[in-house]
Amino acid sequence: MDIKIGPAKRPGVEKTILKQPLELIEVGVEGDEVQLRFCAGGLYDDKSLYRYTMRFSRDEMLELLATVGRIDPRWLPELSPVSLGT
Repeated sequence: MDIKIGPAKRPGVEKTILKQPLELIEVGVEGDEVQLRFCAGGLYDDKSLYRYTMRFSRDEMLELLATVGRIDPRWLPELSPVSLGT
């Protein structure tokens, strides 16, 4: 998994702040929320690590999976929260 950051208002150079296998990312499920947690550098400083948390609702995660073709979008209404695990 790669995470790149760059200027939002003008063209600029992107910086990769994370490059590691997805299995090293901490994944948590709490109720209807899926969290991805990882440590990575910042925009201006490579000396410090920052803890990042990405939170998705169950519906957002299902929509993301459907978008990348991992699940058929027609199944979305039928899936229960336990279907998110691998």
